[in-house]
Amino acid sequence: SGCESADLCHALEGLDTRSLRRRNRADADDAAPGELLTRRVLYSLPGMDAVRVRRDVAYTTPADAELTMDVYYPPERTASDSTPAVVLVSGFPGAVKRIGSFVSWAELMAASGLVAITCATREPVADMETVLGHVREHAASLGIDGDRMGLWACSGHVPNALSIHAPTARWKTFRGTHPCSWLVPAGTNSRD
Repeated sequence: SGCESADLCHALEGLDTRSLRRRNRADADDAAPGELLTRRVLYSLPGMDAVRVRRDVAYTTPADAELTMDVYYPPERTASDSTPAVVLVSGFPGAVKRIGSFVSWAELMAASGLVAITCATREPVADMETVLGHVREHAASLGIDGDRMGLWACSGHVPNALSIHAPTARWKTFRGTHPCSWLVPAGTNSRD
């Protein structure tokens, strides 16, 4: 099935995703404006409540109207560990790092043994590149393995992640069966 975490695979085995989507859609219809921003991911892992968070770590200078990131550490990580990290990519300006789903995803990643980083942005593409540069430059003081970093994005944040990952690629749209098949590099076989 491609699952790398036995806990995650076990939890997903009996998940009725159609029922879950219907319930989430019904809840969203009843939500007050703004309430959706505080909603958290329904799935949880052991250790999520023990994740340690360094909040509001500056990644720009005050002269640049300081922007900050939150760094989520695995519960069992020691100060001397150099841990792989995942930066949750924002595609929109603002304090996306405070949105309930981003907080939940960061906690899930940290509970899985990775350092997770969320951030606030003004100019999403430029600011995400600044975050990545800052994290690489300060990897040792952040307890991150600068050679093992990844990007994570979903929904409207994906185009920003793609522009960071492959800035010179031209992208085209394609309708296929894979959830992300609508966006593939131009000149590639869209069936890959």
